[in-house]
Amino acid sequence: LERVKLLGVKPERWPLFPSGLAILYGIFLQLKIESMVYSEGALREGLIYDLLGRHEPENIQNRTLTALEQRYSIPTGQAERVRATALYLFDQLKPNWPDTNTAYFQQMLENAAQLHEIGLSISHSQFHKHGGYIIEHSDLAGFSKHDQQMLSCLIRLHRRKINLAVLELLEPGQRPIAFRLIVILRLSVALNHCRDFQPAALCKAIRVESKITSVNRLAVTFTKGWLEQHPLVQADLEVERQALERTGFNLEVV
Repeated sequence: LERVKLLGVKPERWPLFPSGLAILYGIFLQLKIESMVYSEGALREGLIYDLLGRHEPENIQNRTLTALEQRYSIPTGQAERVRATALYLFDQLKPNWPDTNTAYFQQMLENAAQLHEIGLSISHSQFHKHGGYIIEHSDLAGFSKHDQQMLSCLIRLHRRKINLAVLELLEPGQRPIAFRLIVILRLSVALNHCRDFQPAALCKAIRVESKITSVNRLAVTFTKGWLEQHPLVQADLEVERQALERTGFNLEVV
């Protein structure tokens, strides 16, 4: 016990530490485990959510998203318009962005679209930064810390300057994929600038394409005359083109 004191263990846990260590050591040997990752969730929390899941078919993540919408008064109408547009763009880009085409990344994109205006509850100025902070530091049931970091990055970079240093918080292999999701989310927000488009009508006027040989290029084509009829969207897309160009990404609007 004198040696346990040196490990920073709370005094009330000193007598339990040797037996717990012995059990864990035995588990590692029998199951041939090589490493262990620390989880902030306690056993009692896992039991509660497990019991809830057995009696209610509702997804815990969906419940968390709904609670966030209500708590932070997120404009659900705009969130749904952006989500529908993002899914449409995501589906069109599946063939040439295959590493992005997984159920996990699609869900992350949908969640980010649903929550992208969460920071408005704090301030309209820099609300994307406020939103990223809220998601990163909140206790979100059903979401791992990795999930929260991904969502935080998408929301933090969905408008204004694209600070690539934010992506450094993600695993190296997921940074380029997260960047493509950010491109889709930013375009979806820009396309819904007027906040009153019907997603079906908007998507009917748009076609996006990315070449397999250049994942850093995206062409957005509109039906004839559509952009001229919506000058604010056209102006927003030009701002997006310039912002993406500074990261080495080429956006073409036709």
